[in-house]
Amino acid sequence: MKSIKSIILAVLVVSFMIAPLQASETDNNAYWTGISNEKVSALNLKAGESKTVKLLAEIPNQKTLKAYSVVIYFDETIMSLQVTASPDATMKPKMISSDTPGTVVINSFDVTGVSGKVAPIVEVTFTGIEAGTYPCSVLFTAFGESANNQFLPKCNSLQVNVK
Repeated sequence: MKSIKSIILAVLVVSFMIAPLQASETDNNAYWTGISNEKVSALNLKAGESKTVKLLAEIPNQKTLKAYSVVIYFDETIMSLQVTASPDATMKPKMISSDTPGTVVINSFDVTGVSGKVAPIVEVTFTGIEAGTYPCSVLFTAFGESANNQFLPKCNSLQVNVK
C-alpha cells in the first residue's frame, strides 16, 4: 500500500512541475498603446481632457482566437470611458456593455478565428472628470479557441492620472 501511495505522490509532484512549463509555452500578454502604436503604461489628463488608447492582445503562435471576453475596471468618479471597436480590429467586439458603473465588458466571437498575431481589441477614450489617480485594470475572462483551449493574456494596469 505504501508503494502505491509513493507512486501516486511522485506522479502528482511531476505533474505539478510540468504544468507550469507547459503553460509558459503559451504565455501571452495584452497591453495598451497610443494611437500610433507605442506602448503606454500611464495616461495623464486634465479634468475635461480626453485621450484615446488601444487595447491589444497577443495570440500565441499556432493558436487560434475564436472568442474573448474582457472586463475593464475604472473609477467613474475620476474618469469616464468611451469604448469602441478598433478600426484595425480583426475580430471586432459583438457586445460592449457599460451597464455596471466602473466596468466595461467586451465580448466577441468568430467561427473562423484569428491566428498567431497581435489582435487589436478596442479603442478606449478616457476623459478626466476630477483630480485623482487610478490603476485602470483589465481582466480577460475568456480568450481562446474553445472552453477547453484558453490562453488568457496578462495585462498590466494603465495608470490614469487626472490633474
